Amino acid sequence: VLFRSAIVDQIEVKGMTNKELNLRASLSTLKQAEAGILNKALDYNTWNNNKNFTEYTYSENPDVYKNHPGINPISGSSAAGAYQFLKRFYVGDDFSPQSQDKAAVNNMTSQSYAAAISGNMSIFKETTKSRWTSLNHWTVPQLQIVFNSYVANELSGNSTIATPIGSLLKDN
Repeated sequence: VLFRSAIVDQIEVKGMTNKELNLRASLSTLKQAEAGILNKALDYNTWNNNKNFTEYTYSENPDVYKNHPGINPISGSSAAGAYQFLKRFYVGDDFSPQSQDKAAVNNMTSQSYAAAISGNMSIFKETTKSRWTSLNHWTVPQLQIVFNSYVANELSGNSTIATPIGSLLKDN
């Protein structure tokens, strides 16, 4: 069963429209998909093996984020951050959590972005799995359950997204 909010797109709830609510929940779902079903959603300081490249948050020590995404000495991969960006594909001003969120949104195709803001996990998976291959390991019902839990988290003020409300939609 797909989650359908009774909220009209233009009505704000918790300071965000339904489109932004769905986008934020979709980003959290991506972070969870990258981590795997049995792990907690990835943090912004994570390498591709669920290990952290630093124990510091960006606000505590932004300098340790400067070389990321960079080569992980354990795996040899450059996949890093909450969305496991590869160095050759990362386009951002820096590797701050907010830059990672914005880069993830910008990395979506127009179809996957439309699916994200509508909350349609079936279309989101289909149109996004070539950019985040971890989605291939999830069924649509699994993604929908995770997405629904992140919608609830957003509505209760427990977001996993670093970017402030009002800053992620492409038309902002």
